[in-house]
Amino acid sequence: MPILPATPEHLPAILRLRNSAVTRLEQFGPEDLPDLVQRSVCEIGMNESGSGRLWGFTAIQLEPRPATLPASAPNRAYLRGVLLAKGRSPSMDTAALVNASLGRMRALGQSTTGSTAGSTTGSTTGSTTGSTTVIAQGQETWLRAALVPFAFTEIDQVRYYKFTANSVPSAPSLARLTEVTPHDLPRLAQLDADTFPPIWHMDEGDLAGLLFTSHMRVAWDGDRPVGYAALSLNGGFDQETRQRAAFLNRLAVHPSAQGLGVGRQLLADSIAHAHSQNHSPIYLNTQVSNTQSQRLYEGMGFRPSGQLFRVFTAQVP
Repeated sequence: MPILPATPEHLPAILRLRNSAVTRLEQFGPEDLPDLVQRSVCEIGMNESGSGRLWGFTAIQLEPRPATLPASAPNRAYLRGVLLAKGRSPSMDTAALVNASLGRMRALGQSTTGSTAGSTTGSTTGSTTGSTTVIAQGQETWLRAALVPFAFTEIDQVRYYKFTANSVPSAPSLARLTEVTPHDLPRLAQLDADTFPPIWHMDEGDLAGLLFTSHMRVAWDGDRPVGYAALSLNGGFDQETRQRAAFLNRLAVHPSAQGLGVGRQLLADSIAHAHSQNHSPIYLNTQVSNTQSQRLYEGMGFRPSGQLFRVFTAQVP
């Protein structure tokens, strides 16, 4: 059964598949589909019956290269969605669709990431840096079998933590904490790039999104930002506490300030804000490989919630 590049003309069929798909990895909403198909590398699996029905859909979204990403780091792209109809193989059919996308990226010389990824025309814009890292993550049990035998490597896991205590843990007051403003975002993006490996780096646009949806505080050492935290109050309703949950989207401390108590101060400040808004529990996540963060969170009273996401990458030269 043929695998073809998705075009805007396929949108009605993709939406029908989305409504009936049995296997799904969905990191987008229906309102995102038109832009995703227009600006990403998307593949469809077409039934040979001529009915116009699809058996599969995948989307790899290409990221405009952040200005703060290190020059030596590859561009980044993300597997945003997998949809498969009933009766399709989650491992083999996903692999076939994703590999078609990777093959098309290689054939097009896809080492640029810009606002027009070319799912319909094959054109690209952006900065050339030699290669692209395609990132996929999820907790679906079939995802590893679909990706690892076919070009992807499991590089890490993301563990979720939960805080349920009613009191705020004690923390030093070493840094001056203020509300984040749009003026702070370029410096926080650079702080983020200095703090996290390229695969996890948030750029200025990502931080602007957090500022719009989260309570953000920055820690200052004199006139230098040394850390920040972003807490969302849209964590859903918790049946156990009968309250709204909060989610700590980001906690970053510059390497030069780590181990001094700045992270503990920002974390305690976020917990206090969540409690002041009657939000409990508080969730966050961190990489299994990041033992320093795990020690901080567990020392502040966070406990693993049992939720675990696997992270996979593939390199496209």
